[in-house]
Amino acid sequence: MRKAAARRLAEAGCSTHQIAAITGHATLSEVQRYTRAVDQEKLAREAMRRMESVKPKPAIVKPL
Repeated sequence: MRKAAARRLAEAGCSTHQIAAITGHATLSEVQRYTRAVDQEKLAREAMRRMESVKPKPAIVKPL
């Protein structure tokens, strides 16, 4: 149940310290193990959002 709670707290945006305080984990590495997938998903979404705001540069064609 702590793993599920840790994941839901991570999905809600809680930090590892906040999650550890609620779940009672002794080390942050335990919390990070449970929340790694959520963190990766957040990072991927943010990266894709940043890519959407970047305008592609026109290709430069050099004559032969």
